[in-house]
Amino acid sequence: MVTYVEQAKAAFRGGHTELLEALSRAEIVRARAAGDVPGELAAVCMLARACIRRHDFAAAEQLARRGRRLAESRPDRNLLQTPLHIQAAVARMSGDLTSARALYRESIQLNESIGEPRMAIMERHNLGYVELHLGDVATAHDLFTAARTQALRLGYTDQLAEMALGAAVVSCAGGDPERAASLLGASDKDYDNHGRIPDPDDAAERRRLVDAIRRVMSREAFDAAYAMGATVSLPKALRDWPR
Repeated sequence: MVTYVEQAKAAFRGGHTELLEALSRAEIVRARAAGDVPGELAAVCMLARACIRRHDFAAAEQLARRGRRLAESRPDRNLLQTPLHIQAAVARMSGDLTSARALYRESIQLNESIGEPRMAIMERHNLGYVELHLGDVATAHDLFTAARTQALRLGYTDQLAEMALGAAVVSCAGGDPERAASLLGASDKDYDNHGRIPDPDDAAERRRLVDAIRRVMSREAFDAAYAMGATVSLPKALRDWPR
C-alpha cells in the first residue's frame, strides 16, 4: 500500500500542487483524529510546500511555525528537520536573507547533531544561495563546493541536479556564463531523466540564472553550451567544476 508520504512526495516532485493540497488536508484530518503528531507534522509541512509552490509565503510561514510547534511538543529532535527547512526556504524566497542565513545555519547544526548528513548537505547548498545573494561570491562558491564534494563522496545521486544548478549559478556570478549554461543543461537533463521538476526555491534560482546568462551570451552560444552540457554525465560535470 502506498503511504501518504510517498504519495505527497511524488505529487510535490511532479508539480501536482492541487493533488498535494488535497492529500495533505485529508492526512491532517486523519492524523489529528488519531492523535498522530508526527503524521500531522508531515502533512502540515507538505501543505506548506504547496503554499510555497503557489508563492503564498505568508501561509507557508504560518504552516511552518505550526509544524515547528508540533515538533517541539515532542522529545524527538528529528521532527524539527522539515519545519526548520521550510522556515528557511520561506525567508529566502521572500527576500529576508538575514533570517534565511540564520535559519539555514541552525538547520545545518541540527542535522549534523542528529546524524543526518543528506539534509545537512542540502542546507549547506541552500546557504550558498543566500550568501551569493548577500554578495559574498567566494563564500557561496566554498559552500557549493563543499556540498557537491560530500554528495559525490556519499553517493547521493538524487542531489546532483540541485548541485549542478548551484554550480551553474555561481559560475555565472564568477564571470563564466558558458560554463554556467553547460552545467544548467546537465542539471535540466537529470531532472527530466527522473521525471521531476526543481523545488520552488531552485526554480526561482534557475529563472534568474537563465536571465543572467542571456544578458551576456547570444541565443546561439547559450543553446550550444546548454546542449553540450546535456550530453555529459552529471557526476563528471560536477567533478570537472571548478576547472
